[in-house]
Amino acid sequence: MATTAVARTADQLTVARLPLAALLVVAIASARLVLAAGILILCWITDTLDGILARRAPGMTRFGAWDPIFDGMMGLGLMAGMVLGGYVSALWLVPSLLLGGLLFRVRSLASGMLLQGMAYAWFLRTLALEDRDALSVVLFAIGVAAITHGHRIPRVLIPRFFADVARLKGGEPPPAKEE
Repeated sequence: MATTAVARTADQLTVARLPLAALLVVAIASARLVLAAGILILCWITDTLDGILARRAPGMTRFGAWDPIFDGMMGLGLMAGMVLGGYVSALWLVPSLLLGGLLFRVRSLASGMLLQGMAYAWFLRTLALEDRDALSVVLFAIGVAAITHGHRIPRVLIPRFFADVARLKGGEPPPAKEE
């Protein structure tokens, strides 16, 4: 396990997303969508930076295996906030909690990705209906991410998604460590 300053910083950025996920719930539930958009972008920035640092650290970081869990908590935070704020039906918590449970219980990266995708789609829809300025900021951040790290989608994320689906289908145990 890596214990360098780079690894510690990566771990701190990973863990920082947990309280940010809680803040997402509060911001969205209280109809502060611009604040929620800013928090979400901050989550994305911490996720990007922790990944860059973790790849530079020698060996596995302490919380590297938990990174997908903290990412999933962002998705759950978005969905919980949207339900509490009345933007989506409480029925949407059912698939959110099922995907979150699968992510946590068997470390399913695919379920975490689906959870985040569902939450982001609902949040973007909510912003489109409620606050076009916040939507513009989030779409700009997505564009920047696509330009700077979009190459990781076909090379890393899509293969990981399908590899995890195959792992789940084959009944294999969860991976011991994640990159």
